[in-house]
Amino acid sequence: MASDIGFIGLGNMGYRMAVNLRKKMDPEATLYVYDVVEAACQLFSDQCSGYGKIVVATSSREVATKCPTLLSIVPMSKHVRQVYLDPENGVIAAPKDRNRLMLECSTIEIKATQDVGREVMAAGAGIYVDTPVSGGARGAEEGTIAFLVGHPGPTEEAGAVAQRIKDVVSFMGRPDRVNFCGSLGAGLVGKIVNNYISINNVLSLAEGMAFGLRYGVDKMTLYNCVKSSSGDSWVLENKNSVPGVIARSPASNNFKATFPARMVIKDLTLGINAAKEVGIDATMGENALKSFQRADQDPRTTVSAI
Repeated sequence: MASDIGFIGLGNMGYRMAVNLRKKMDPEATLYVYDVVEAACQLFSDQCSGYGKIVVATSSREVATKCPTLLSIVPMSKHVRQVYLDPENGVIAAPKDRNRLMLECSTIEIKATQDVGREVMAAGAGIYVDTPVSGGARGAEEGTIAFLVGHPGPTEEAGAVAQRIKDVVSFMGRPDRVNFCGSLGAGLVGKIVNNYISINNVLSLAEGMAFGLRYGVDKMTLYNCVKSSSGDSWVLENKNSVPGVIARSPASNNFKATFPARMVIKDLTLGINAAKEVGIDATMGENALKSFQRADQDPRTTVSAI
């Protein structure tokens, strides 16, 4: 019998992830989707029903009731709590099922996901795993995102659950980019560390390229200098700030925004706070935050929900 799957949160990342999920999961299985924005659900159903059956649910509770496996990706910790802990419409209100697999893909505070996970598991709602993603909207659309999983992985004791996790997330990302990080919350540690590094890299690249150009050096010459030296990075190849250097970068596409500045601020703040909680000075992040807060005042840094 085909195994139905639920997906909660059809925003900028979630919509694209859910498209790949519906394309690649068992065609005989049903995909249940839910989002507080009903128009997003209807658009998804209209666009993707050709890949298999889709049911638009009316609540997170309905998704959990119908599906042995569900995923969620929403903007902030308050939304995660609403999805899982709302006493009437949350996952916790669904019938108990200790084998239900709940993969929470949002980027939120480490303690927040630990608190939510412990509460829903204590209530018998199932197995809750923080499973944040990395790779951006392009990676979500292309099905190449990485998953950072707060689970010990394919050990003798936890192997069956680990395989279930890998089977599901591989519909949306590359199997070789499924990273088992340890215990509950460890997936978010990995994600927040990655975001902290990459966001700071975005700013340092933009500043470096800017002053190099001011000195009159050709943009491609600058790019090749960095590419062949120690400054080479994923950001250089994907988020280059100079138009015409990398064809797929936002700068070369009229600075089309795929990730709003307010979300950069959120993710960078998560990193700064996480560092401080364990006694690490986040001086670079604190200075970068000021630049992104200024950028957030520019209306060109916004992006549509889908």
